[in-house]
Amino acid sequence: MILTIYSIFDTAAGAYMRPFFLQSDGQATRMFSDIATDPEHEVGKHPEDYTLVSIGTFNDNNGDIEPFKVTAIATALELVAAVRNKQGSQQALLAEMQQRESTLRKNGHSTETQNNA
Repeated sequence: MILTIYSIFDTAAGAYMRPFFLQSDGQATRMFSDIATDPEHEVGKHPEDYTLVSIGTFNDNNGDIEPFKVTAIATALELVAAVRNKQGSQQALLAEMQQRESTLRKNGHSTETQNNA
């Protein structure tokens, strides 16, 4: 299997962290998003300093490593903003649903679902 090699660049240190290997950019982005939004993790404490990058591929069948030009996948700040935006949208939807339920109750309508069994 061909795995992509990723690293995290720390602009404050001017250095790349230890590389890690995953199957896809989606997996790497999800993992990076998790640590970027964790206030207890170093990346989450200073998201402005970190960028997820891909740096090559690794073939686990024969051990070959093929480096390529460092490619930025996402910054921690971008992912933190995306998560906050998503959470804000979810909160707005919940508030709208609660408002509709309140309106229905005020108008004497039941908000419970009924079984037609």
